[in-house]
Amino acid sequence: MKRNDRIRQIAVYAAYIIFFTTLQVSFPDYFSLRNQTADFMLVLVVLSGYFFKTIDGAVVGLTVGLIRDVLAGMTLGVGALLFFFIGILSSVFFSKAFHSRASLAILQIAIMTLGYKIIGHLWFYFMPILERHDTTYLSFQTVVFDSILPQLGVNLLIAIPMIFLIKYVGPYRVGYVKPEESARVTTEGLWRKG
Repeated sequence: MKRNDRIRQIAVYAAYIIFFTTLQVSFPDYFSLRNQTADFMLVLVVLSGYFFKTIDGAVVGLTVGLIRDVLAGMTLGVGALLFFFIGILSSVFFSKAFHSRASLAILQIAIMTLGYKIIGHLWFYFMPILERHDTTYLSFQTVVFDSILPQLGVNLLIAIPMIFLIKYVGPYRVGYVKPEESARVTTEGLWRKG
């Protein structure tokens, strides 16, 4: 990768991270559904991993996770580790078999949002049980209809413009092919021959 391409990559990712973090934190009421705020940070990590592979997904996930930890006042590193793994998982889930199609990015965001919300609810259900033997938590209906489904809906709504922005005005110039992509293209049809 040329120096100018690397500078563009870092600058565009930095701009995306600052813009989407600011948007999520500063205007939560404008992008919410049933008190569930659009998770621009999660969608950015998933799309970075899905379209631009493992290293990009992992670095963006780690960076966004650290920022999220600082803004939320959580234990530093928990969100970073979680978003790091989301970036890696989104880079290997669907991407090789389906060549990073924009239509499957929506499915990827839906799966990652569901997984993120379910893990979060399980965490907040079991931790009080383990710490204080407190079994009170939200009802199943409240979890599904007031938390998971609204979050899924609002994330899918914001995903559509974000997909076009990241895919077509992404961190790489138009026509740039990453080295692992060019190797995949040249070996793509080998299994069909013979």
